[in-house]
Amino acid sequence: MSGHDWLAGKQAPRILLIQLRQLGDILLTTPCIREMKDALPGAQLTFCAHRMAEPILGLNPYLDQCLFYDDKMSLTDKWRLLRTIRQQKFDLVLDFMANPRSALFTLAARAGKTLSFHTSRHFVYHACVPRHSAGRYIVDAKFDLLRYIGLQPQNHQTELPFARQDLQVWQAYAQQHFSTLKSAPLKIYIAPTHRRAARRWPLARYAALADWLVEQWSAHVLWGWGPGEKEVALSVQRLCQRPTYLVPPTSLRQLTAFMSRMDLFIGNSNGPSHIAVAVGTSSVQIHGPTQLESWSPLNAVHGGVGAADGDVASVTVEQVKERVRRRLPDPGLAPESALR
Repeated sequence: MSGHDWLAGKQAPRILLIQLRQLGDILLTTPCIREMKDALPGAQLTFCAHRMAEPILGLNPYLDQCLFYDDKMSLTDKWRLLRTIRQQKFDLVLDFMANPRSALFTLAARAGKTLSFHTSRHFVYHACVPRHSAGRYIVDAKFDLLRYIGLQPQNHQTELPFARQDLQVWQAYAQQHFSTLKSAPLKIYIAPTHRRAARRWPLARYAALADWLVEQWSAHVLWGWGPGEKEVALSVQRLCQRPTYLVPPTSLRQLTAFMSRMDLFIGNSNGPSHIAVAVGTSSVQIHGPTQLESWSPLNAVHGGVGAADGDVASVTVEQVKERVRRRLPDPGLAPESALR
């Protein structure tokens, strides 16, 4: 069965895109929004996700509407959301998640055509596309749904816009550390945290790497952290022999703006790693049980190290240094820092 003619004759199709969570997965779906809008400029695009996605999707220039749900919604509010989805009269639903809740939203839409990846809930959809094989970048795998309906997506770049006021945290930090930043040729953001212990590279190795960056490049190294993670950042900072700094508290969009001013991101496969890719900051990711090829675009700007045995602790400091060298200029040629 082919979906290539599903939108034939529709000049302004109403399309619902569903990726309910997590933040990284939602961000990795944003290229699909842009590619669909570019290919179907008259389409009305709606995105359905958990409320957590609002900072990612709220400023997206290619979306016409967002529908958010919340775990704390009352039964009445949940019913209203399902009714709203039904009333939109969507021509097409693309469900990138295919879990029980997203299948329910798909059913509620009663759309002309519905598409997802292979799932035990296949009876909900008019068609299902095989799930991506291991070793493919997640964005390209998501493009398979677009290819099924006859589009030819090309650009894997993720989208995470921020507003001018979101730069205020960076500007305050830059002013506070003006003299240090002025003498530092590079600003390097390191994210040593992850909610899953199996995906966290040992803190002592991060500290050794940070000391090397300060010694070799005179880099201004900042430790990133999120809610409940500050003690981790403080712990690794205490392990360092050279001066390093903590990123101030930020919202997601403030973090995005802050990251846009960095020269390099280094860290576990986590939310900040996807933000670095979205804003074009060069990145080096460190992977254990997850596949580097799936979570990084692997190009001239982004790369990393993947543990051959799936154990992140088997990744050595020297391996990470080797990848970092590819992203940084020769220490003797590093340009003077520009306080953007």
